[in-house]
Amino acid sequence: SGYQLDFNINRLAHYVRVILPGSNYLQLAEVKVYDTNNVLVSQGKKARHSSSYNRYTQASKAVDGRTDGRYRGNSNNSVTHTRKGTNNFWILDLGKGYNIKKVEVYNRTDIPVDSRIAGAKIQLLDKERKEMASMIWDPKDYKDASKINTTVSGRECQKWSSNYPHRHW
Repeated sequence: SGYQLDFNINRLAHYVRVILPGSNYLQLAEVKVYDTNNVLVSQGKKARHSSSYNRYTQASKAVDGRTDGRYRGNSNNSVTHTRKGTNNFWILDLGKGYNIKKVEVYNRTDIPVDSRIAGAKIQLLDKERKEMASMIWDPKDYKDASKINTTVSGRECQKWSSNYPHRHW
């Protein structure tokens, strides 16, 4: 399932960047960016990242429309995957400016790697690539999520087996 980040700023974003502080792999199954009309504006757009784990893990894999999150070490792979490094990043060029409503980030799912994405910063950038807004995939959310069974508003959460959409902030 995707981790949804709601943005509501009245400025045009030209880029979306995911930065993972520290030293680790950055793996993304999909990044979906929606404008204020709820139109998907990211799919098929130009992306790049700090490094490629191998020839099947290009940055474009995170905007190919496939959210299953299963890494395959062959041409059927749909996960972008960097080499282990410091402050790995992935950046998407939206091609023009959009007012962004939300960003959904889908993580690798075939092994327990949620902790690898925890702490990542998801940024909206202007045309000069200056940060306009950002949100953190909070490591505390990752570590405590399995123990949370009520929402912030006090409603009972859906079963974990039907984990979409499911937020804890």
